[in-house]
Amino acid sequence: MILIEQLKYLPESHNDFIFFYIGNNFFRGILTYYLCINIILFILMFIDKHRAKSHKWRIREKTLFFFSLIGGSIGGFLAMFIFHHKTRKPLFYIVYALGLIINAFLLYLYYIKFL
Repeated sequence: MILIEQLKYLPESHNDFIFFYIGNNFFRGILTYYLCINIILFILMFIDKHRAKSHKWRIREKTLFFFSLIGGSIGGFLAMFIFHHKTRKPLFYIVYALGLIINAFLLYLYYIKFL
């Protein structure tokens, strides 16, 4: 009898846990924001790599740095290693890592303040 009561409680408890983290509209907004910014920087790096190969107009480094600092560092790092683009420039490693640290810190501040 106790086991059956525990089994009835676990799914409900699990659903409450999921709803708390995913059901929160603000949290969903944060996830969507970071996903979009990372995809944008990934695509910008892809475009810049192909333009570099064909000697066409390039995307400014300032633009790539900007998207990294506002949350796209992971997408930037992925693009660097997948497309082998900007891997010889130490400044990209520094700025992308700095963007990652800043955004991780901001997420941590959000976590300790609101959860």
